[in-house]
Amino acid sequence: MATPMDSTTRQGDVGRRCVIEATVVTGFESIARSEAIQKIPGSKAHCERGRIFINLPISSVNKILGLSSVDNCFVVMTRFPEVVFSQNELEAMGTIRNLVRSVDWEVGLRAWQEIFTFDHPILYQPEVIPEDLGEPQIVSRRPPAKKQKVDPESEADEHVIASKMNEPNEGSTAACDKKTISTDENALTKAEGKSTCSLESSDSSKEKEAQIPLEKNSNSSTGEQPARTRLTTHDPSKLTFRVTCNRTGKNHCFQSMCAAANFGGAIHQYFHWNIDMKKFDVEVMLNIDGSNVSACLGLTKESLHRRHITHFGPTTLKPTIAYNMLRMCKIRAGDVVCDPMCGGGTIPIEAAVNWPQAAHVCGEIHTLGANRTMDNIQELNKKRLAKGKPPVVVDAIQWDACAMPFKDSSVDVFIADLVSLPFGKRIGHKVDNWKLYPASLLEMARVSRPETGRACFLTHDKRCMIKTIHGLKKFWRQVRSVGINIGGLSAVVFLLYRTGKTVSPEDTIPTADALRKLPECQPTEALPREVEEEENID
Repeated sequence: MATPMDSTTRQGDVGRRCVIEATVVTGFESIARSEAIQKIPGSKAHCERGRIFINLPISSVNKILGLSSVDNCFVVMTRFPEVVFSQNELEAMGTIRNLVRSVDWEVGLRAWQEIFTFDHPILYQPEVIPEDLGEPQIVSRRPPAKKQKVDPESEADEHVIASKMNEPNEGSTAACDKKTISTDENALTKAEGKSTCSLESSDSSKEKEAQIPLEKNSNSSTGEQPARTRLTTHDPSKLTFRVTCNRTGKNHCFQSMCAAANFGGAIHQYFHWNIDMKKFDVEVMLNIDGSNVSACLGLTKESLHRRHITHFGPTTLKPTIAYNMLRMCKIRAGDVVCDPMCGGGTIPIEAAVNWPQAAHVCGEIHTLGANRTMDNIQELNKKRLAKGKPPVVVDAIQWDACAMPFKDSSVDVFIADLVSLPFGKRIGHKVDNWKLYPASLLEMARVSRPETGRACFLTHDKRCMIKTIHGLKKFWRQVRSVGINIGGLSAVVFLLYRTGKTVSPEDTIPTADALRKLPECQPTEALPREVEEEENID
């Protein structure tokens, strides 16, 4: 297996560039783009739905592992626009196999070597380019055809045929008996869908069938299973790889697994790399979007969102989503950042890792959530101490988000995940949101600093949040809303800025009936200048 390598620059990589494709939670593409441009000098980036493409020097590829807004990263070797696939599956597989010759393996493997290492030299192209990349094969996951229901009338016919087979024919010779029975067997096999056979062959086949189970179960007494024979030999001096195909489009006559198998078979014929679906060094990605095809190499073994969280609960927020929300809040050194409903601690941990110059505090009303937060903080600090990094500092307290133990105007940033709350989408009922949202937002208005305070909320209950903001517009103004997709769940991130009004004892929590009578929508105001400048950066 390949292991992470040191950040040395190889000869020939200076000045060369490559394109990195990174997956992002849909809706956060522009925020991820701004992070990549800020953290990787000399890089350029553009967005597409659910991903960003970063053009950067090969020598800087290892810096993509420091991005906190992306999940998985791949180096794009070659793009094939407008590939014409035949409607004949074998011909389409032949087209996919022939693409292996045109892939720029050198740029992909050079970028891969900036993150991983291999004990033997890696050839960017075979010493002898093979003329034959193997015959196309058809591989399918289609389920077997269901057995057709037998018509009662056909069953009656089968019984008649079987009875005729058992009736002796008077005045006939042995040869005639054989001929008659064989004819009747033809009729029987047509009804049952079996192949015809004579009496002699039928008897011999029965003897073979009686012997076959004995041969197959020869090791049944010991419980040993026969070892699977490898179709290819393993060469330790060669890389081990697998191919994963991501396919979208309706006009393909083939399946993703079939395309991956043929592309992988052609790579094996081309490089003679070892094939292993689990213990692989290199993962080759074949992306097929309609008629557009791209070949990539994976640069992450698992999603980057697993770096800081160890104890995942049933509703744990992905750290990449938490980071993008935090980045929207424009956290500065010395800010007090608070997650009043922290759950497993994803948001405060991500904040403490990426903004160590700020003060971080969080709270949770449920004991299980508070304990999980402390477990995650302790596990993360153990990893950081083992690497020689300073521990993260997060104050975790058990409290009620509607009555927090803070004095007035003491917190700069509030950030919370309302989708995963017991009163959110995944657990509980939306009816409770009409009490929780206005009570918690009024309490946050009391605690946050007027004019400079910010709040960022992730919620599935868009209607309740919009009406709550409208009902408390004296204290909060909405400056942005971003629709995102979380595993198929449609949610919205709201960014609010605090007004200059202070909360007085006369200000009461709006009732659910009063909020429901408010207008259905509230216009979003213009983005603050610093946010707009960051997202328009080139």
